[in-house]
Amino acid sequence: MKIKFLDGLELDAIQVNGSRRYFQGAQRDSLEFVFEKGVYSFDDLDEYFSNKSKTSKITLIDDAQNQYVYDDYVIRVSMSLTPV
Repeated sequence: MKIKFLDGLELDAIQVNGSRRYFQGAQRDSLEFVFEKGVYSFDDLDEYFSNKSKTSKITLIDDAQNQYVYDDYVIRVSMSLTPV
């Protein structure tokens, strides 16, 4: 799956999961991104996902080229490097 940010940057993700999470006193729609280890550095991903000018509009593009647009995903809850 491709992730396209507002500024045009595209990343390849193994998986993207959507859910609702309680954060900062409210139920919020959230997205969880899973990347293959070694393709992107942790520091680069940290920079991409902490930049509100990138994440204010995220487009997900699946293998069939269907596009799903998510607006105002600007609060990052967490980021971790874990084995899958």
